[in-house]
Amino acid sequence: MKYKVKYLKDNTLRQTTLIANSPQEARDSLISKGLIPLQIQETVTILDFFPIPQKDIATSLYQLSLMISSSIPLPQAITLLQQTSPNAKLRKIFSSIYHAIENGATLSEAMSPYVKIFGNLSIALIESGSKSGNLALSLKLLAKELRSREKNLKLIKKAMFYPSIVFCSTIGCFIFILKFVLPNFSQLFIQDSIPTSTHILLWLSNLFSEHFGVLATATLALIVVFSMWIRSKKGRGEDLILFIPYIGKILKYAYLQRYCLSLEMLLASGVPILQAHRTAQNSFCESSFYKSLLITQESLQNGKSFSTSLKESKLFSPLDLALLEIAQHSGKIEEVLHTLSYEYGEKMQERAEKLIAIIEPLLTLLLGGFILLLALGIFVPIWEMGV
Repeated sequence: MKYKVKYLKDNTLRQTTLIANSPQEARDSLISKGLIPLQIQETVTILDFFPIPQKDIATSLYQLSLMISSSIPLPQAITLLQQTSPNAKLRKIFSSIYHAIENGATLSEAMSPYVKIFGNLSIALIESGSKSGNLALSLKLLAKELRSREKNLKLIKKAMFYPSIVFCSTIGCFIFILKFVLPNFSQLFIQDSIPTSTHILLWLSNLFSEHFGVLATATLALIVVFSMWIRSKKGRGEDLILFIPYIGKILKYAYLQRYCLSLEMLLASGVPILQAHRTAQNSFCESSFYKSLLITQESLQNGKSFSTSLKESKLFSPLDLALLEIAQHSGKIEEVLHTLSYEYGEKMQERAEKLIAIIEPLLTLLLGGFILLLALGIFVPIWEMGV
């Protein structure tokens, strides 16, 4: 890793770049040369702009659980991960974690600076696993949760990707025809005898021909403003998706599945219910779903039971709440959470598959409508001219 360092030499402030495995190693290197370090800052590389795939993180954590189960010392296990990880950014992080552990930090403490990458749930599970002596099991469960989250994300993207590509392609082709093809036919038509469909096409063609620059600029500006508006507040993008009919249900089921799975793992690791709920809740951004879980947290803090607190969030069905209430009395809440997690995952997959099955014929109808409009607007007048 490269570090930008400022130091004193002969009472003069100087600056250079060092290659070291950690800030402490860079500091020790300067001190060994008789230099006084003032500031050590890691340089930004192109890798910092690319997120680490959840698959790589899950694989690394699972490998770590296997090595710990095999009684491999933690520093040696982290070193092996650093050497074998396929992701360069992840190798860099494991190098920093290794040096933190060598300086006396626990695994959760060493990983805490990278909470945005691993998530609050990961840190909490690793901390509880270290305290209970079940670190290998906690890491294995965590890898399972990350893989489940990645699977859900791929499913949602799959449900949205195909319709988006077909819709944008159809609109793009239609605009191209209006802008570059239709003007060549306009001189052939007699304005008084053309059908309504041709009038509509000619009007749209003139609009795009005369004001194409203005329309393109306005569209681009709207996209930029809309993107900035979404990013201006955490959770706003998720709230918009949750508001969309049918599609919002897919995201809600994904959130419920992740919440139940996270809570199950935390409770299995011996984390108290309030702390487990808070950790699972913090794994979501500040969307309406997060705010609903916040109501549950306040109820738990006021001494209410878990099922009663969840009822106030209005996220779970009466049947699910009844199952959780029974589980509280029978001591099998983890088993019920596992069942609910599985059911929500199945519902999400089923709804996503139905969405794809419904959208495909709708897009075909949309494409057919554009083709019909072009046929009626262009070929019918030409055919009448030939007659």
